Amino acid sequence: MFLTITFSPSVDLIIQTQDFEINQLNRYKNFNIFPGGKGINASVVLNRMGFTNQAISFFDNDTFNNLASFWQKENLNIINIANNKTKTTRYNVKMFAENASFFELNGPKNEISNFQKNKLKKILNSLNKNDFVYILGVVEEELLTQICEILKKKQVKFGLDIDTNNIEKFLAFEPYFYKPNIDELRTNFKLTKDDNILQTLKQIQAKGSKNILLSLGQEGCILLDEKQNFYKSWVETKIKVKSTVGAGDTLGSVFIANYLKTKNVAKSLILASACASSTVSQWWLTKKKEALSFKKYIKIKKLKNDQTNKDFIL
Repeated sequence: MFLTITFSPSVDLIIQTQDFEINQLNRYKNFNIFPGGKGINASVVLNRMGFTNQAISFFDNDTFNNLASFWQKENLNIINIANNKTKTTRYNVKMFAENASFFELNGPKNEISNFQKNKLKKILNSLNKNDFVYILGVVEEELLTQICEILKKKQVKFGLDIDTNNIEKFLAFEPYFYKPNIDELRTNFKLTKDDNILQTLKQIQAKGSKNILLSLGQEGCILLDEKQNFYKSWVETKIKVKSTVGAGDTLGSVFIANYLKTKNVAKSLILASACASSTVSQWWLTKKKEALSFKKYIKIKKLKNDQTNKDFIL
């Protein structure tokens, strides 16, 4: 089973407007309300693309029940571990204007109680080496350490797409998959403009991660696989970006889910890149038909394992 974990879920209000001016009265024309959180995004996209998975979330009971129609519509297999004390799930506001203005207001992350932690650990201890756990977003480091210890002991493959300044600590647990973006790479590994991306990915692999997928935003992505091969993927068409929400979650989850299923690096990278490209062209996450229509625009090439390649200097 492929599982995703969202430790700090949210309810996202996504506003679409023609333009936005600060210190002015602004009016919007459309809005949508969706459940938010990187693991939720990943599970929704995987479900739409036909990959069986199970989401684990930490909504409060009232919010989770209020979203029942959404879970049913998406046919999402989700386990919610609610706090045994009443807590309200955070609300986020994301505004996208046609004049390219954009802002986000994100609420404070959820606190995970000992009751919730113990229920999660019970689930993780029931897994085996045929399962895969994708951990995304913000999670307290003590809990993440305990989770990684359980998964390593149980020989369960897992992936990380996490917000932490201490990533090397968790790479030591040998995650099967790690998906940073270029900004996280610069920050966490203190890179300068003279550092080489490919060499940095090799150093990360030496620290423990088997497969590393680096998101470059509009420039595509670079993969270093477990056989130490480099691949670059990009889209050869102009995309009208509506929202970048969930693009990285789409890229990482679709790649690793398809790779676990097929062991075909190239096809998995093409599919993941198509899905991510489609997601940014939508107001929310991609659907299968739209995602597959982008495959014809995706280009991929195998890179020479050359750490002096000037094309990949930051």
